[in-house]
Amino acid sequence: PNRPVAFQEAKRYRNLYPLRAPNDASGSAVWSDDLCHRSLYGQLLRAALQIAVENPHAAVTYLDYSCSGASIEDGILGPQVYVDRVDEGKNNTKPSIRPVSGDDHDSQIYRILHDLCRREPKKRDGLIICPDGDFRRQLDFVFLSVGGNDLGFSNVVAWASLRDGVSSAIAGFLGATVSADEFGSRMRDQLPTDYARLAKAMERALPLVSAPDGIFDPSRVVLSAYPDLVTDANGDLCDADLAADEVEDHHPANQSLDMFSSWLLVRSARLAQVHAQFAQLFKRMGELAEDHQWTFAGGSYAGRLFDGHGFCAQNLERLSDPAEVLMIPCWGLTERDTQTCQSSLSAKDRHWRPYNPATQNYPYAQRQRWVRTFNDAYMAVNQKVLYRSGRISERASEAVFSETTGALHPTSEGHAAMADAIMLAIRPTLADILSRQD
Repeated sequence: PNRPVAFQEAKRYRNLYPLRAPNDASGSAVWSDDLCHRSLYGQLLRAALQIAVENPHAAVTYLDYSCSGASIEDGILGPQVYVDRVDEGKNNTKPSIRPVSGDDHDSQIYRILHDLCRREPKKRDGLIICPDGDFRRQLDFVFLSVGGNDLGFSNVVAWASLRDGVSSAIAGFLGATVSADEFGSRMRDQLPTDYARLAKAMERALPLVSAPDGIFDPSRVVLSAYPDLVTDANGDLCDADLAADEVEDHHPANQSLDMFSSWLLVRSARLAQVHAQFAQLFKRMGELAEDHQWTFAGGSYAGRLFDGHGFCAQNLERLSDPAEVLMIPCWGLTERDTQTCQSSLSAKDRHWRPYNPATQNYPYAQRQRWVRTFNDAYMAVNQKVLYRSGRISERASEAVFSETTGALHPTSEGHAAMADAIMLAIRPTLADILSRQD
């Protein structure tokens, strides 16, 4: 977010964990777009800013339609279901949770045509177009980051991390689990069709040209690769295998979700399968980008930019720095240093550990990991489900796991690295564009 949530020092959630300050709708994280969780730190915006910084004599106009949770069909070409939820029940009753969804005009392709076209966009042969191509101006680039949600990214995360037997409500928020094998099958069978439909829609709808003939130039579509999210500081797969005498929270991977350890558990075998699918996704996206003659910004994966910066990575020389701590701050005592606080351990001498969330929480401080953990999501986003009245529904928020929205996505540092990868891919074309404008 543009501004993360802040936390109180004196009051606590369940008398154990950080509580938002203030703990009402006004205490939410601040975004450029609340429904889409769009911020100033996103990779696509940062790439556009970098174009402007590197070329001070060029005027850069950037239109941002990116939206958290969007897929090709549900978000780009058609309306989507947003990450926000509404509790339609009455206060203190059983939650009645409904996702917020858009209408027929609530698609990214419609919004861009609404801004670029001098006339009202129309649908023809199932695709939205600008009548008679009456555009206000042409485009130089279209930046894309899409494909993971189409395959069920959150679903495979659920498969890899949810404990067996967790509540259906929690699993429902993350989505019905999708195994690594099913994720791979969708990548093989579904992604080519989805990308082909997107390619056709963009060619029909967008004024993306590079020559006076006005012919659509697909090379100006820039598809950004997904990075590797699951490596430790050495670039190795995050480890969670337990020896006979070990407990789960011994491993940093499990410390990163300790607030939710009754629901979540990192399992090395499943994590390894997901890791293998990331490699296949990079390969598949590159092949499909080539098929459609798009520019593939694959540097964030091919350049191994995230090696050493996955969700479990820590700088071992700065483990006392709150930015490097993976555990959630909690109030109380524990039997061991790596354990989250226990409500059953009563004592008068309680304090915040391992750091004070009100005075030492800096979500944008430099750190080893470039991937937001489940605990990080709570400490930065902490999204709440609201009643229609605008009040917080704590029961609904907990039931659908909403505080963890944005987990296992890049941090601001990660998005900066991904923006660098985009710039590496477009600089030759950008130089050609600017040379012709001199």
